[in-house]
Parts: sequence; structure tokens; C-alpha cells
Amino acid sequence: MRFIELCCLVPLSLLAFSCQSTHSEASPAHSDKTDANAKPVKGDDDKDNKEDKVKKKEHELDDARMQLKIVRQETQAADRKQKDDVEDAQYGMDKAREALEQFQKVTRPLELAKAQLGFDRTQERAEESKQELEELMSMYKKEEFAALTKELVVNRGKKNLEFANRNLKQEETAMAQTRDVELPRKEKDLQVALHKAENKLREEKAAQEKLADETELKLRKAERAVDEADKELQKLKSDHDAKVAKP
Repeated sequence: MRFIELCCLVPLSLLAFSCQSTHSEASPAHSDKTDANAKPVKGDDDKDNKEDKVKKKEHELDDARMQLKIVRQETQAADRKQKDDVEDAQYGMDKAREALEQFQKVTRPLELAKAQLGFDRTQERAEESKQELEELMSMYKKEEFAALTKELVVNRGKKNLEFANRNLKQEETAMAQTRDVELPRKEKDLQVALHKAENKLREEKAAQEKLADETELKLRKAERAVDEADKELQKLKSDHDAKVAKP
């Protein structure tokens, strides 16, 4: 009976030994798989993250410097344009003032003198025509002149006097028009033009002052952005170097 039990136990022992061997051989494969799926070391992640931050901040610093360059170019161009506008406004005001002074000192007196001269000449011709007619009337009172001749000459004298008086009236009206309407209107137009030119110059100077303040503010912001980006970059590099230097 013992012999039979012994015969049964031997195969069972061999089977158990075989299973154990199979399990032992499979264990290394499972271990390798576990090692393959293991997470990277935390220190490496921190290093890569720091390097990325440094690169990002370097890009931000480059962008800030480029923005500062653009702001400087824009403000310089705006300053030049505003300066030209002020100079144009100054020239316009000087020209308007000169035109008004020229009118008041030269043009108006000259126009008045011309009008007065034309009126005086016409008045003189009218007076001469009147004297000639009176002389003819006095001369033709004598009987030796024919009645027809007398009538023709006297009528011609009367017509000349009439024309002279009409011309004198026209010259008088024209002189009054020039003196009382045209010249004051021209002077008023020149005064208005000067006033507008003065206002334009004041506006351009005010705009120039405003632009100067805006330019200073823009440059300050752009320069501050560069400084802040540079400081942040230097801090990141310093922290990164300090961690790398640690044993």
C-alpha cells in the first residue's frame, strides 16, 4: 500500500516543481515591463521645465526689445511730422500777418489814392467843361456869329459838361465803394485769415506738447517692459544655474 502512495506522490512533486519554475521564469518579464512603464525621474522634468521657461523668457525679451525699437521709430516719425506741422502753421501765420500789414500800410492807401486821383481828374474835367461852356455862351452873345453855328457849338459844350458831370458822379460812387466797402471787406478777410492762422499755430503747438507727453509715456512703458523681461530672464537663469550646481 505504501508503495502505491509513493508512486502517486512522485508525479505530483514533479508537477509542482515545474509550475514553480515556470512562474520564476515569467517574473523577470513582468519586472521588465514594470521598469519600461516607470515614470521619468522628477529631477529631469524640473530641468526641462526650467529650460523651457528660460527660452520662453528669452523670446519675450527679444519681443520687448523689438517693440521698443518700433515705438522709438514711430515716435520719431510722429515728432518729425508734428514739427513740420508747427513750422507750416508758423509760416501760415507769418504770411497772413504780413499780408494784413501790407494791406494796411500800402494797398489800402494806394487804392484810396488811386480812387481819389480818378475822382479829382474827373472833377477837373467837369469843371473845365463848365468853364468852356460859360466862355462859349459869353462869346456867342455877339451878333456877328451865325445862329446855327452858335447853337451847334453851345450844344456841344453842354453835352461835354453833361458827360463830365455824369463821369464825375460815377467816379464819386466808385471811390465811395472802394473806400467804404471793398477795402474794409478786404481788410476784414485778412484779419480773419490771420486769426485762423494764429489759432492753427496754437493748436499745432498744443498737439506737439501732447505728442511729447504721449511719446515719453510710450517709451517709458516699452523700456520698462524690456527691463522687466530682462530681470525675469536673469532670475530664471540664476535659479537654473543654482539648481544645476547642487550636488
